[in-house]
Amino acid sequence: MPRRPSRPVLWLLFLAFASVFAPQIVRAEGPKGPLVIAGGEFAFTNEGWTRFKELAGGDGAPVVVIPAASGNPERNGRRAADHLTRLGLKATVIPLIADKDNRDRDGVAENPDWVALARAAKGVWFIGGDQGRITGALFRTDGSDSALLAGIRAAHAAGAVVGGSSAGAAIMSTTMFKEGPSPLEALRAPLEKGRHTDRGLGFIGDGWFVDQHFLARGRFARTLVAMRDHGFARGVGVEEDSAIVIADGRTAEVVGSRGVVLVDMAEASAPPGAPVALEGASLSFLGPGDRFDLATGAVTPSPRKASGTLVDPASPGFDPYYGAEAPWFPDMLGPQILYEAMTRVLDGKAGRAEGIAFGRPGDGPDARVGFEFTLTRGPDTRGWFVSDPAAYTVLNVRLAVRPVTMADPLYQPLGR
Repeated sequence: MPRRPSRPVLWLLFLAFASVFAPQIVRAEGPKGPLVIAGGEFAFTNEGWTRFKELAGGDGAPVVVIPAASGNPERNGRRAADHLTRLGLKATVIPLIADKDNRDRDGVAENPDWVALARAAKGVWFIGGDQGRITGALFRTDGSDSALLAGIRAAHAAGAVVGGSSAGAAIMSTTMFKEGPSPLEALRAPLEKGRHTDRGLGFIGDGWFVDQHFLARGRFARTLVAMRDHGFARGVGVEEDSAIVIADGRTAEVVGSRGVVLVDMAEASAPPGAPVALEGASLSFLGPGDRFDLATGAVTPSPRKASGTLVDPASPGFDPYYGAEAPWFPDMLGPQILYEAMTRVLDGKAGRAEGIAFGRPGDGPDARVGFEFTLTRGPDTRGWFVSDPAAYTVLNVRLAVRPVTMADPLYQPLGR
């Protein structure tokens, strides 16, 4: 990323302590204890692991690892437990394994010894894989909590930290992607409840939808659809090697190497049906050290960002870094493209970015259905920039999605 020239920061002392207000909604039930929610590809060097240890009580604290999501639960559960042990925790793998039907294979979820261990734990970690295996193994066939899940909930309510990466993040909301379609498929065809989306474990409470691998896999598109279909006003998409840490039941702090995207659908117009068309969704990108309030959605930049460069397009002295031409992206669902587009909207003279997404020509009945994405500034769009390493915080960029017809064939050889 190019380095942005510094310029004076207005109201620096005020901004160091102020939050940027997002529209209020009625407070929903929040988490009952601490959480560490990681977006996948979560390196063992990530700060989130240390925060998990601290929230569990530090050296010697008993924690358990739930490996059910993994295709190789024995190996990968042991690997996570060994890492937590090296950090100084007393880690034990609870051998919850899902069978071919995603049910508890060996009766672990009702075993009183394992239940007692979970209930006494100061931390619970869910490893990645297939989140349907976690919920399938922890819910009984009638939909009620297994004894093991009840024990985990009791430990969490008593102050134990619950964490997880990838699939272990997806389960954190009350509704989750189960057999999640690709972002393009989610825009083209209706989501099937019970197949594409299903009940999650809901540790974050009922106010937020959670998705992961967010920027690396362009998943903002499918998150918009799930939030529309299930009535969520707010969502958080956690990027790879990043996490949110919720220590007090109310404030989420971003840790790790990248960041998260907040999705606000409170003012969006999004009629039901497919292909999807919507406008008025609001997106924000938060980097390491930034915080947001789970009750209000308000964002507070990290102290480092707040003492860096304020980027406020509404201010008289706004000096945009990018030029007047609005960028156009040929694959808006590509890795990290959404972040790039949002920074150009914030800090460009045009205040706008556009792009499209489409599939392979001739690939199925929906091959000609593509989508146009338009990102624009609003009156409350603003952000911060620090130059080393180059990074933005971006608040309140508007997004509209419109279905379009692609040409068939999309291209032809150039005649000579």
